[in-house]
Amino acid sequence: MLSLADELDRPVTLIWNVNRELHCRFEDLFVVPPAIAELRQPRRRLKPSSGPSTIIGTRNSRPGENPHISGSGRWSNLALGALRRLNDSLLRHRRYDRVLYDADIARLMEAPVDREAFRAFSTVYIRTYKHFYKRPPAFSRLRPVPALEQAVAAQVAAFPEDVVGVHVRRTDHWRGAASTTDRFVSLMRDEVARSPGVRFFLATDDTREEAVLTREFPNRVLIRPKQTLNRNDPMGIQDALIDLYCLSHTRKVLGTIRSSFSRTAALLGNREFVKVR
Repeated sequence: MLSLADELDRPVTLIWNVNRELHCRFEDLFVVPPAIAELRQPRRRLKPSSGPSTIIGTRNSRPGENPHISGSGRWSNLALGALRRLNDSLLRHRRYDRVLYDADIARLMEAPVDREAFRAFSTVYIRTYKHFYKRPPAFSRLRPVPALEQAVAAQVAAFPEDVVGVHVRRTDHWRGAASTTDRFVSLMRDEVARSPGVRFFLATDDTREEAVLTREFPNRVLIRPKQTLNRNDPMGIQDALIDLYCLSHTRKVLGTIRSSFSRTAALLGNREFVKVR
């Protein structure tokens, strides 16, 4: 989104919802990049939409429609339409000229994004977890705050020569159950067969998975001690960010299906990503 805003020469407002799933302020994780003109951090008790949101453009409204980025009003599913209207009401998205949700972004990803289509609108509200514009994304603009950056550097410095990242997501991601523990074990055994000296950096939100994989691969699993696994605690989110960047420094990432955390770690380091299924 930052890259798109740059090319449109538009300001960016980041809306970073502080909630029970991501209870940590942006500036406690990242140095705020100059490209972000405004940072809003509302606290929400209700479960928010997935991922942060961004607004590209000024607040001077200019209603319009453009076929290249249309589609929001064509929901065939009444339930989804009702949910969208509820979100509009709760989050007041209607003040913006154009609102793009995950489904709209998915349509954009089917073909190269026409950035000129966005120029028809003075403000565009984008809410998605998808990397839809330039690949690899411009993650270089997001730098962890010094304390977290130092923690990542210390862990990576302790890595042996050959380390494969493993991300097992369980407690808040029911779809991740398709990435079974047995399948993780099988792929990790394949890595050992190919490279007998390999070690595994494990990032997981489930201590039971830690116990199983540590038992299956004695002296091969590296785990960074956590302050807490509670996502409603800022320290838990900071620990997760450290794990994310550590995974990005491994040779490849074995990741949980449908988890943007796994894929983002691979993208951060331009590493191979293996979806475990």
